[in-house]
Amino acid sequence: MQYPQRADNMIITGGLPLWMSFEAAEAIMPGDLVQSNNPAAGDCTIKPGADDSTEVVAVADISVQSSSTYRGGSRTKAYAANDQVRCFRGPVTCMLRLYTSEEIQCGEMLQPAASGEVKAYICATDESCQRIAQSLETLAQNTLTFQWIHVALERFG
Repeated sequence: MQYPQRADNMIITGGLPLWMSFEAAEAIMPGDLVQSNNPAAGDCTIKPGADDSTEVVAVADISVQSSSTYRGGSRTKAYAANDQVRCFRGPVTCMLRLYTSEEIQCGEMLQPAASGEVKAYICATDESCQRIAQSLETLAQNTLTFQWIHVALERFG
């Protein structure tokens, strides 16, 4: 068995995260990168990370509720606006949502894409503050369903 192992029903796969909770400003999927909604106006609720963002603060985890019927209770059940979102950061391995049609190679660096997802980081052209994680697997996105990629978080160490 190869370590680290990807997970089919969870977000964190290894390491000791720093846990925190935020109020959602809008729908957020477990495995999304999140950032403050409008910090200049004092609004520190969170929203999914924006495309090419340098302001990502954490990753949304699955809810601690015991039933998968709750919002955020599984990888495919989004949190709604005003929900308390369980988030983490730290030197961990985890599953992040992959942006539609991305093809990622093992070892490739990743950065925020639209709606909290991740996409390939291009070293020659992208800003280094956008680099968020490194892929632990090779994966081509299935455009019909959500798909998560196994990564080592880099920026939150």
